Amino acid sequence: MNKAILFVVYAIFSTSAMAQSVLSSEEQQSKGWEWAITDSMKSATDYFVEPIEYLYHPSHPQYRFINDYRDGIGYNDANAYNNKGVLVRVGNIINIDDYDLNNLAEQILLEICKRDFLANKYNINSASKEDLLALKLIFGITNNLDADYKKCKKMVDDADAELMRAYAEKNYGRYRRAKDMAGNAALKMLKYELKKVNEVASGYIDRLKAEHRNDLSYLYKIERVDDKAFKFYFLNDKMECGCIAQIKWHNKAPYEATFDVKLLPCEKIQIKTPEKEDVINATTDTTSFDNTVGWYESQSTSVSIIDGKIRRETITIKRQAKFYGRHVMIPTPQLNGDINGVQGKVIVKVWVDRNGRVLKEECPAEGSTTTDEALIAATREAIQNARFSADENAPEEQVGTVAIIYEIEKSSY
Repeated sequence: MNKAILFVVYAIFSTSAMAQSVLSSEEQQSKGWEWAITDSMKSATDYFVEPIEYLYHPSHPQYRFINDYRDGIGYNDANAYNNKGVLVRVGNIINIDDYDLNNLAEQILLEICKRDFLANKYNINSASKEDLLALKLIFGITNNLDADYKKCKKMVDDADAELMRAYAEKNYGRYRRAKDMAGNAALKMLKYELKKVNEVASGYIDRLKAEHRNDLSYLYKIERVDDKAFKFYFLNDKMECGCIAQIKWHNKAPYEATFDVKLLPCEKIQIKTPEKEDVINATTDTTSFDNTVGWYESQSTSVSIIDGKIRRETITIKRQAKFYGRHVMIPTPQLNGDINGVQGKVIVKVWVDRNGRVLKEECPAEGSTTTDEALIAATREAIQNARFSADENAPEEQVGTVAIIYEIEKSSY
């Protein structure tokens, strides 16, 4: 069956989990950095100030790839830094996890609220001086604040810059002094952080968020702009352009990145109606597993269009990985075809080497409750693309298990 993949995902702000959708392929996002998606990586540690674990390619040793499994970052999606801790490139946003995507979406929503504030929506400029100050601080509108704030903000910026310089020089004394500067600057800024706690400001922002949440109903696609920036396209519940935002990352500290949001004008998005038997389907999130955590449940509702009819599909997938001493990144299994009502547990026995590469797998393994070919195939593909953290103290071949439970419900109208 000829399939046209559109990648549309419903319920961006689901309380149970965040779903992910990506139009641009890994190949497109990796252009110029194709070597970074190979498996020929080695691990190392920088011991200046505090240990920094990273990966590098022997062919490009000048780049350090930081793996933050807590935030769902895998090998080829890790940020690349130089040996001074300066961000060089943001990793591919293919396997972004629910926490990071939810954080991005909330920041985009806050930027939309800021736009309304600047437009004096609901005559907010008539509010008290204290209320307006709180809103300006929350929105980061600081160009017209008092001299004391500007002085405190300059202290914060100077401390951050000094930290970067000290780390680049590997000057321990200068680095410790910069940390003290940062601490003092944070104390100076504390009084302004407390001013953000304001009932009127919170109520105003909550009202604006409620109005605009529909603008981010569907994540339509993600495009790489350059090494440090991506565009996110959102649709509203009428399948029209709700919001386009550019996210650009920059250093917050050595080997640590943060991002800024810039809203872009909406543009008309053409969603091609598929011919009979063509399918517009969806993908879902990728989740980071820790071996100390039990079952993790994710749920997303996606939109498909089949022969002109809209179909909503709710997928609940419970996952658990048991690997002693390892962190595990498992892509969400991709389900295709008509599998309405299929349920079951698939157990996979997996062998990995010390570098975290999958050597072989047994699927389905003992304990599985389904032999459905579609679920087995989806599980096997996910395991083959899984990432396991390196462990030089592990056996040459370490065996563990991954369990995945599928629950799928579909409706069309």
